[in-house]
Amino acid sequence: MKGITLSPLRKEETDGFVKDLQRSFGVAVKETFPDFKGSPVPCTRTVTESIEDEKADTYRIFCDGEYAGGAVVSTNGKDEGSLELFFVLPEFHNLGIGLNAWQLIEKTYPSVKVWRTVTPYFEKRNVNFYVNKCGFSVVEFFNEKHVDPDYVVPEEEKDLPGMQEYFLFEKRL
Repeated sequence: MKGITLSPLRKEETDGFVKDLQRSFGVAVKETFPDFKGSPVPCTRTVTESIEDEKADTYRIFCDGEYAGGAVVSTNGKDEGSLELFFVLPEFHNLGIGLNAWQLIEKTYPSVKVWRTVTPYFEKRNVNFYVNKCGFSVVEFFNEKHVDPDYVVPEEEKDLPGMQEYFLFEKRL
């Protein structure tokens, strides 16, 4: 395992964290929708609300002491957890950092037996990562014919094709 560590996000690091997450997600948006000129994805409000959720823990991910990404994790205080947001900075892609960081998150929350996360359908890199690297399974595909009753697409993201189509992943330990 690489020297992966998690450091709780400090308030003064929030703006940079949001921008770094959006830059990381922007890679797939640009690849899939090269003409898209809308707001950053996910929108700032979505990221900020996740970070500010009192049930969530937000971390910056470091590899050998160098800042390489971030994660927002929430748990029910028992045996269920949700990976709300997760990213590796583009310059650190394909180095095994994401998998090692995920494994560290699992070790950090040993009581969690069921993990869930979502990703837009067009994020092929994420689908591969969650299913083939981390051992998640796709348990649901939300789309216009099967709408998630608990999710409303933020106004800032409605202009991006595909934000209403996403996978729900689950991992049982």
